[in-house]
Amino acid sequence: MNVLLSPIMALVFGILACSPASASGKPSSHHRAAPQAAGMDLFSRRARRRVATILQLRLLELRKERLDAIRRVIERRLSIDRLFASPPPTP
Repeated sequence: MNVLLSPIMALVFGILACSPASASGKPSSHHRAAPQAAGMDLFSRRARRRVATILQLRLLELRKERLDAIRRVIERRLSIDRLFASPPPTP
């Protein structure tokens, strides 16, 4: 799973690096004076946003899969009956 996670994170950081940054998080009110040169902006904002959303969903799926795997390990080591049973009496 770590093999998949690092390329996905690299892609997320690459997309975030391509998007314009604003200090306040609000869209900027000023417009660009001149359009960017052809080839400078490979993907539209909508496409970058869509890819970022898809990657976020995939990361959440990977996280859920990892949590499910951890839950299975815990259940295998401690049976469910022992988890919900009353504690043994102390002498």
